[in-house]
Amino acid sequence: MVGKITDEEMKNTIHIIMLWTIGILSMACQKSQEENPTKTVVIIVDALRFDYVNQENTPNIFSLKENGVSGIHHHSTFPTVTRVNTTTYATGAYPKTHGILGNSIYLPEVDKSKGLNTGDARTMMLADSVMGGKLITSPSIGELISINGLGTYAVFSTGSTGQSYLLNHRVTGLGIINPDMILPESFAAELTEQIGQVPPRAKPNKERHKWITDAFIKYALEEDKIDIATIWYSDPDGTAHAEGIGSPMTMESIKNVDEQIGRILQASRDLGMEDRLNIIVSADHGFATHLGNPGIADFLIKNGLKKNKDSEDVTVVGNAIYLDNETKNRSGEIIESFLLEDWVGAIFVNPNLDFDSDLKENIFSFDPIHWGHPERQGDIYVDVNWNDEINEFGYKGYSYNRGIAGHGSSSPYEMKTPFLAFGPSFKSGIENKLPSGMVDLVPTVLYIHGLDDKSYNPDGRVLHEILRSSSSSENDDFETIISVKTLEQSGGVYELNVTQSVIGERKYLDFTKTVRSQK
Repeated sequence: MVGKITDEEMKNTIHIIMLWTIGILSMACQKSQEENPTKTVVIIVDALRFDYVNQENTPNIFSLKENGVSGIHHHSTFPTVTRVNTTTYATGAYPKTHGILGNSIYLPEVDKSKGLNTGDARTMMLADSVMGGKLITSPSIGELISINGLGTYAVFSTGSTGQSYLLNHRVTGLGIINPDMILPESFAAELTEQIGQVPPRAKPNKERHKWITDAFIKYALEEDKIDIATIWYSDPDGTAHAEGIGSPMTMESIKNVDEQIGRILQASRDLGMEDRLNIIVSADHGFATHLGNPGIADFLIKNGLKKNKDSEDVTVVGNAIYLDNETKNRSGEIIESFLLEDWVGAIFVNPNLDFDSDLKENIFSFDPIHWGHPERQGDIYVDVNWNDEINEFGYKGYSYNRGIAGHGSSSPYEMKTPFLAFGPSFKSGIENKLPSGMVDLVPTVLYIHGLDDKSYNPDGRVLHEILRSSSSSENDDFETIISVKTLEQSGGVYELNVTQSVIGERKYLDFTKTVRSQK
């Protein structure tokens, strides 16, 4: 016969059951976290200006801004062109470290006569081979994820093949999914079977954006095969170059990309992944309406400072000027020829270039723009000028580049970019007032996934102030520094103002401003 259980025994039994249940739930939770680790996707919307982001234009991106972290002082890397910022993103390093100095780069070991188009993957693969695997001279995200066992990585991009290649040039993890290039090539047949045939390129590039998003949802979310991913949407850049800032077609392209981001958010909710998925949204650069210029090479030829278009005395690659040994003696004359031209903005020089000391003392070196790569830097970098005028659609910012609209200069309309972060690793509902930039994204992502930046020493920093796990305050101090150099000539005065935001030892270029006055 079983005796009655006393109240005390009942309490003890209930207590034991509760402890046992808590233990089981704790183990289950731990197992669930091990089996379902945090995932992170970084979405770069090419040329998404800071002022494009609002409830009307980008409701899905705006929701991330309202509910997550909004970086109000975020920076592109100069020059504000796509493949420079692609590589800065992928490496957490500036051009001075990673070696991709422009959309075209001068590697005389590969081609002594002209610059190489970084938008073409085949050209970049050839260059990497010729350079002994040192096309990019700092470790990139795919390599670091693979070497440190942080999971799987993949790139999804509707940009150029070269841009996609620079995001994952060692083709680690699932590889690269681009409508015009799938690496490894052995994955192409399965991808087409699962996602469908690649749609043709269009303006706006809607169907390709949808195709890329379908691939991400399939492999990263539904099949849960990817831990860290990069998505790069080629619009509004691809549309705005021809149609202009704020034009109906440009705004349509922005809405379409925002819809694709909305599909990702909805899929994460439908699959119960919203508590596992970190989402970062940013842009590689801003955009400006263009005023045109005569071209650096043509200007030098016209003024008798370069022999002809194909001459190697002066090689012009983008906005960078490379001088042969004989022509270096004329470097001061070349620099002075630009000073009073209205279309010319900031001028920077190689600190190793030997020319008139008074002139050199009043010209900035490459240091403020983080461009001085020890093996690849040119002799002179000539930026174009800009102003605050408003275009027909109500958007500020003109620069003296060629074409209808674009980017590349150090204007604030191209340097300032949006930054939004949402997910389990990030704080919610805050504005980050500290300066940040494209250079900081990968160090922050890798830190979230277990890799401390001290192990690979990037130029960028971990954005501790936006992480839930950090006690760092987003109100920590930073300072703004304005440096000025002035040159007087017989025809007038050239003054260059360089504005930088400084936090600790890290300096972010805000913008430059050129002021001219006649005597």
